[in-house]
Amino acid sequence: MERHEVYGLIEDERYYQDHARKDNERETRSDSEKSVADFILYIEHTLNRAKLAIYQLDELEAMANIRKLTALGVAAMETHETPPRTS
Repeated sequence: MERHEVYGLIEDERYYQDHARKDNERETRSDSEKSVADFILYIEHTLNRAKLAIYQLDELEAMANIRKLTALGVAAMETHETPPRTS
């Protein structure tokens, strides 16, 4: 898979997450109200789901969760100041 295709998947997932959150009556906070710790917990939860999928030999489900947790990382970076990589 080419990098631009991967970035497209991440962009689609971010769009989905933003709209799914608005439709979820149990979600009462916007991303701007979530702490770095909140995002880390969401990422960790999703990583655990990916691990379970691998345990069940379901690589596609594992990769779906990798897509989700990557987009959660992007959401965290959009919300909180993120330093650039230094050489």
